[in-house]
Amino acid sequence: MDKGFKWLATGLPAWLPIPQIWRAKIARSRSLNAVLAFEEAMEKAANGEDPGQEWQYLENVGPVLTERLKLYRQLNFTMNERAALDLCLLWAMNANANMLVFWMLNHIYADKEILSSLREEIAPFVHVVQPKQLFNVPEPPRIDTFDHEALASKCPLLKSCYVESLR
Repeated sequence: MDKGFKWLATGLPAWLPIPQIWRAKIARSRSLNAVLAFEEAMEKAANGEDPGQEWQYLENVGPVLTERLKLYRQLNFTMNERAALDLCLLWAMNANANMLVFWMLNHIYADKEILSSLREEIAPFVHVVQPKQLFNVPEPPRIDTFDHEALASKCPLLKSCYVESLR
């Protein structure tokens, strides 16, 4: 869908003999159907119904998605509208992730005080080990433990750096 985004954005009809348009529309349709299935399962679960075997772990869905479901229900959004909005969000998050990481790291490393504070803040939740050298060739450090839940919930400076980079 990324490669065909510009073709989708033009609004050109699918009957034009441009393969990129067809491929982009097919990719968008498949993605939309997958998100639609998720939205329908979430709605069933919210109504106390069985969402189906493939959706048996919906209780693990995070608070952002469950709150968004509540909002969609309050605003009487159709399943297709919900799926379209969530697909837009998913695509935008993935399309912009590399740039976000670059700018976040760039700003962090530009400020030695923030860098030092961040390292101190995340230290309890990320453990890095230096493997033994073999044949006098240094091995790169490896992450031994990585507590992503603690990083998300117990590191306010890290979270503020992330939010500031989004802005």
